[in-house]
Amino acid sequence: MLGGSAVADASSLRILMTNLVMSGRSGTETMTRDLAMAYLNAGHRPYVYARELGPIAHELIARSIPVTDSVAAIAGDIDVIQGNHLNACIGVMAKFPTTPAVFVCHDFTAWYDVPPKLANIHRYVAVSLNTRERLSYLAGIAEAATRLVLNGVDTNRFKPLHLSNTAPRRALAFAKNAGHIDAIRQLCAERKIAVDFVGLEVGAVIEAPEAILGDYDLIFASARSATEAMACNLPVIVCDGRGLAGMVDVSRYHAWRDHNFGLKVLLREVSAENLRDELDRYDPLIAAEVGSLVRSEANMAVCASRYIDVLREAMSESAPSRDEAASALSAHLEMWAPRSDEQWPWLQERDVLIAERNRLNTGLEPLDVGDVIAFDAKTQWRKHARLVGFHDQEEWGLWTGERNAYIRLAVGKQTGPLELDVEYMPFAPADGDLSVEVHVGATHVATWVHAEDENLSVVSRILRIPDALNSSPTIEIIFRAVALGRPSDRGNRDTRQLGMGLRRLALRHGAPTEDDPAPEAAKVAGFEPDV
Repeated sequence: MLGGSAVADASSLRILMTNLVMSGRSGTETMTRDLAMAYLNAGHRPYVYARELGPIAHELIARSIPVTDSVAAIAGDIDVIQGNHLNACIGVMAKFPTTPAVFVCHDFTAWYDVPPKLANIHRYVAVSLNTRERLSYLAGIAEAATRLVLNGVDTNRFKPLHLSNTAPRRALAFAKNAGHIDAIRQLCAERKIAVDFVGLEVGAVIEAPEAILGDYDLIFASARSATEAMACNLPVIVCDGRGLAGMVDVSRYHAWRDHNFGLKVLLREVSAENLRDELDRYDPLIAAEVGSLVRSEANMAVCASRYIDVLREAMSESAPSRDEAASALSAHLEMWAPRSDEQWPWLQERDVLIAERNRLNTGLEPLDVGDVIAFDAKTQWRKHARLVGFHDQEEWGLWTGERNAYIRLAVGKQTGPLELDVEYMPFAPADGDLSVEVHVGATHVATWVHAEDENLSVVSRILRIPDALNSSPTIEIIFRAVALGRPSDRGNRDTRQLGMGLRRLALRHGAPTEDDPAPEAAKVAGFEPDV
């Protein structure tokens, strides 16, 4: 069983830590690993419970730290519980209803970071000012019960590097999402910087980033990955797909540290222009100053000491009675028992995943070079394509109806470069142009701009399919409209938002050609806007 006899040193704590999973390399998984090892090094007895185990759990086991995925395997001699993740800690706290506990909130939006309100949870920890606001203003946790403990870095893993070059030559970009990838590629191409991408979004999750950081002299990252790179004296531009903060210097470090270099500071657009300005601040000497700060005040030993203080605070509180504990647990279970209701976000996530699985698994007949898909009511385009974000079918085709409209196509095995000929009708808003960014897979391939005087004209554009996708069984095209128009703005009764009226797609061989718009008059069934 996980646990054991009481230890002789009265100052040593038996700490049961929980985390949703211990199988990958996410921020909470590595933080749990590093904290557990820091506790062990400080003379405490850490134990870990997670719902799913994997390589990172085996790292802890190899260091003599017990890890289990079974609540039943946990013995009863635990001094204090440190809980991450609602659905990982609740079973443990139900088994030990009077053992003092601390809940740690790591994320501002994730449903599994909603703080449970159980009688034995005496303290709540926020890892940033952002998550502290979630505890106080969104969850109603009393300020007196809330503590701020910023994330730490294992400085035994992430050691200082010594950079001498005055301009970066190789960059590493962390990609847990996709919104920043194209801008980084563009910037690095302009400045002749070789760039590599790692992360879930690009299918290249790395187990030990500390082993490769020495190969680079510029890092694009956010949150924990950014802090780890700073500890190595590397210049870091804080950004991810959600936005851009900028190049870290000493003053920015102090300003952004309390926000964990995360969502709250990602306030600017990740564009090549904005990244250029930040890259111009590149200075390895300043990065070394930042690294010294990280290693002195954000090392894991300091972080663990702060957590121990909070755990001891929780232990100093009076234990709840069995009745108090049972009443709080009953209320929790009533609140979180699954129902088909918008309150239960994991059910919404499940529905989205099931819909995506069905969309991917539904067989599509592959297109061959020369095939044409006409999006009118008389053709069977559905056997080749799946669409999301479009209005209902009309006789001539379909209108995009959301800012992001997706087309998934099945493509037969082809050789050589491929292109798609896209025929569509733009509908610009009354007060500006229609600008449509087109992505094929994760690659931004074109931006189409149309003024109001082009509304309802038939336009043809050529899309080059990135070579890396030529052998893919399916390709995804994303039309991202900056602004949508409404027919009702021109006196029509139709109140829909419209972007592009998609008429046809044709797959063909060949190199990209110059855009050759060939407008022709057209009327759309359902309305006749005043243009």
